[in-house]
Amino acid sequence: MASPTGDAAGNGDAGRTGFVPLVAVVDFHHHRGPEVERWFGVSEGRDPAVEWDWTLLPFMALSDGAHASTEDFSYFTLVRPATDDSPATSLFGISCTRQMDAAQLLVRPPDVTRSTVQKAVVVIADTPQFFGMLRERLSVVTSAWFAQREFTDTEILRRFQDSLADEKDRGQLSEEVDRDQYLGMSLRELGSLFGPYTPLQQLDLLADFGTKSYIVGSTNSLLLQQKDRYSDILINLDEDTINVTSPSLRNALALSHSDRRWIDFITQEVNDTWDDANPQRPKTMGYRGSEEFIRLQFEEYLLSLISAVKYRNYLVQNAWNPKATLPYIEGDPSQDFGNEWVEYWMRTENYRLWNKNTDSHLFDIVEPRHPCAGGLSIDDVQRRIQQQVQDLHLDERFAVGKEVLGRNLAAGREKASTLFNKFYADMEALREAQRKRAEESKTEQLDAEKNGQQGDVSKVQTASSVGSRAGAYIGSWTSWAGQKRKDGWGRSSNSNGSSGGGWGFGSVRKSRNATSNNIMSDTASEKNGTPLSSPAPSTSGFASTEKAPANSMPRRQSDANDESRPVTQHSFSESVLDGVESAEESGSSNPPSPRKPRVSHQDITVATTMKEGRESSDEKLPDAH
Repeated sequence: MASPTGDAAGNGDAGRTGFVPLVAVVDFHHHRGPEVERWFGVSEGRDPAVEWDWTLLPFMALSDGAHASTEDFSYFTLVRPATDDSPATSLFGISCTRQMDAAQLLVRPPDVTRSTVQKAVVVIADTPQFFGMLRERLSVVTSAWFAQREFTDTEILRRFQDSLADEKDRGQLSEEVDRDQYLGMSLRELGSLFGPYTPLQQLDLLADFGTKSYIVGSTNSLLLQQKDRYSDILINLDEDTINVTSPSLRNALALSHSDRRWIDFITQEVNDTWDDANPQRPKTMGYRGSEEFIRLQFEEYLLSLISAVKYRNYLVQNAWNPKATLPYIEGDPSQDFGNEWVEYWMRTENYRLWNKNTDSHLFDIVEPRHPCAGGLSIDDVQRRIQQQVQDLHLDERFAVGKEVLGRNLAAGREKASTLFNKFYADMEALREAQRKRAEESKTEQLDAEKNGQQGDVSKVQTASSVGSRAGAYIGSWTSWAGQKRKDGWGRSSNSNGSSGGGWGFGSVRKSRNATSNNIMSDTASEKNGTPLSSPAPSTSGFASTEKAPANSMPRRQSDANDESRPVTQHSFSESVLDGVESAEESGSSNPPSPRKPRVSHQDITVATTMKEGRESSDEKLPDAH
C-alpha cells in the first residue's frame, strides 16, 4: 500500500512548510473494483486514505466512463480532519487515467485476468492554484510510466513527487495563497461542498440535511434523471445549456448591460483566435484568447465585484458624509453587476463568511468599477434585443415544424423524381419498341424484295384481317342467295309449260336432254378454263338485278380478262372459294407466267354437284308420272 520516500519525514510533511503534495496510484481490480495501490510522499506503512477516511478516493480518481477514452482527467476535493497542530482543511486532487492492452505487459501479474489494464496517477495538494500547469506535467509522467510496460518500476512516480515537494518548499505553489485569503478569493469563503467530480457513491452526502449548498460535477447520466432533486442550476457541458429551475434565481442571474458587454468581449476574443487544429492555444500564438487570458478576465471581474460591494457598504455606512465618496466613482458601482443579484448574494452564507474575513476597505486596493462599465449604447440595445429573441426559444419551438416540413419536402422531391424517371423510362422503352418494329418491318421488306417474294409479304399483311374478310364474304354470299331466290334466278319454261324455282336448278321435271345440255355446258366451260365465278365479297349490293338464263352465264377467258371484268354476282356457277383463290394467286411467291386454261378444284366440285342433282331428278321423273 505504501512505498518508502527516502529522506521524507515520517509524518509526510515534517521539515516542510504546509501540506506536502502526495502522489498515489489507483488501480482498477477486476474483482474488487477501484482501490489505492500505493502512495508516494508518506512513510512506509502509512495509508492516508484509511487514516483520514478517504473511502471515496478510488471512485473519484477513476471516473465513470474513463475506459472509453485513452486518457481522462478527474478533479475532486478531500477533507483533511483537524489535528493537534492544524485545523480541518480542504485538499484538492487531480488524477490522470490511462489504459493499455494486457498483452503488451513485459511482466503480467497473476491477478490481471482481463484484456486491459487501467490505472490512475493521482496528485493531492492543498491548493488548486496551478492545476492547469500541473495537469500537463501529470499527463507526461503518466504516459511515460505506461510506456515502460512494467508497472512495478515506479521510480518515475517517486521523482515526480519529490519535485512537487521541492517546489512547495521554495514557495512556488503557494505564493498567491495569502493574497487570495486576504481578498476573500479562496474557497474558504465558499461555505459549501465543492466537488469538481462527484461519483454516485457521494449522492447521499448531497441529499444530507446538513449540506446546505454545493457545487459538484459528474459524468454519470443518472444525475440528469434526478436533476430536479439535486440541482437548482444545471450546466450541461455536452449540450452547452444552462437550466435554472428556481424562478427567483432566474431573475437574479439576468445579465446587466455591462455584464453582456464584458462576456461578448471575451467570446469575440476567443472566436477570433480559435484554432481547430490545436484548441489548447490561440492560432495567433499570442496571449489574447489563451486560457490564462480568460482566467485573468474572470479574476479581474471578481475582484471588481467584491471591491464594488465593499464600496457599496461603505456608502451605506457614511451616507451622511458627502466627503466619504471617491471623487472618480459616480454613484453605486455595484449596480453595474446587477442590483438584484447583489442583494440576493448578500443574504447567503457565503457572503457572511466573506464579509467577516475580509478588509472593509478593499476598494482602496482594487478599483470598484465594472470592467466594462459605461452608459447604455446602441450596441447594448442590440444585444438586449438579441437576448430577448433568444429567450423566446423560437428555434426550439419551430425546430419540430422545420423538421417535419423538411421531411415532407424531401419525400415529395423523391416521389416526383421517381415518377419522372419512370415516365422517362416508359417513353424510352416505347421509342425503342417502335424503333425495333420499324427496323424489323424494313428488314422483312428488304428480304422479300431481294428474294422476289412480294406476294408472301402481301399475304402476311392480309392474314391479320382474314377473320373480318371471311365474315364479310359469308354475309355477301347470303345476300346474293336471298336476292336470287326473290328474283327467281334460273327460272325457265319447259316443254310442259311448268316453271321451277329455288336455287336455279330448274324444274324437277326437266328432261334428261336438258340435263345433258347443262352438263355439257358446264363441262365445256371447265374445258375452256373458265371457272365458275363466285359473288364478290362485298355487301354493297348487286351490280344488276336482271334475270339471265342458265345457258347464257358469263365465262372468263383468261386471268387478264378476270382482272379487268367487273365483279358480278349474277352467275350461280361462280365458285364460292374463287375470291380466296384469287387472293392466293395474287400472293403466290412465283412470278406470274402464261399458263394453260385449267379447271380449279372448286369448279369440279360445283359441276359434279350439279350433275348429281340432275341425275337424281331424272331418276325420280317416272315416279312423278
